[in-house]
Order: sequence, then structure tokens, then C-alpha cells
Amino acid sequence: MPELTGVKLNAGSRLEATLMGEDLNVGLNGGSAGRLTIDANGGSDAQLGDLAAGDVEVNANGNSDVTIQASGDVRRTANGKSTVIVTGSSASVDIKADGGAHAITK
Repeated sequence: MPELTGVKLNAGSRLEATLMGEDLNVGLNGGSAGRLTIDANGGSDAQLGDLAAGDVEVNANGNSDVTIQASGDVRRTANGKSTVIVTGSSASVDIKADGGAHAITK
């Protein structure tokens, strides 16, 4: 079966998919989403700081790195040395971090 290892979207692109992989890298150049859900596991790298999102639910596990831009509420978990970076003017950030994980608001 073919294996997808990365996705890069630019200038008004649209992607609707369930992406899974041992080592999956997702990058966006611009765009917006009213509600965004991210499940990053096993060393995933989701650099979504250029995507303007409203409310965000993020679960980062197993040394995953997630960067998001949010204007609404950001919540969920970060575990196992994962890092979640939240930029933008989010209304509230409630990320429960354990196991050496970090949640950073910029």
C-alpha cells in the first residue's frame, strides 16, 4: 500500500482527509478553519501556525510537536515530551500537560 509522508497546502487549497502515519508532516500556507481538531501521535510534526483557526482541540502524544493559531478556545492534552505552541488571540487555553510535555502560549 502507498504511504503518505507529508502534505503541503498553499494559497486557498482545501484538504479533507484523515491522515495517519508513523512520521507525518503537515504544513499549511495561509487559510482558515472555524473549528480544528488535531491528534498528533508518535513523533508527529503539525506546523499549522499559518492556519487561522477558531476553536481548537489538540491531543499531542509521544514526542509530537504542534503549532497552532487560534482565536477561540484551545483545549485537550499534551503528553510524553510533546510540545504545543498556541499563537493568536485565543479566548482561553486549557491544555493539560504531563510526562514532560509543554504547552506554550505566544
